[in-house]
Amino acid sequence: MAIVLPLTACSPGLAANPRYATDSGAGPQGAPETSDHPPAAPAVEVPKNDLSWRDCTSRVFAAAAVEALPGVKLDCASY
Repeated sequence: MAIVLPLTACSPGLAANPRYATDSGAGPQGAPETSDHPPAAPAVEVPKNDLSWRDCTSRVFAAAAVEALPGVKLDCASY
């Protein structure tokens, strides 16, 4: 116990200051960031035919493992 106490007295117990370990602030690291934006996503096309909507309330709520809420009806269609 007498040996452990002097060794632990040199370091802070719960240091919240990251400068304790680095003695400096965070500077730029790695490659510089570029300002190039990725290309925009293509526009969504209008469906050529009407979509066939169907009730999918029970399927969606069951897939989410929750009970269906009263008065909530979900309609699904494939595009």
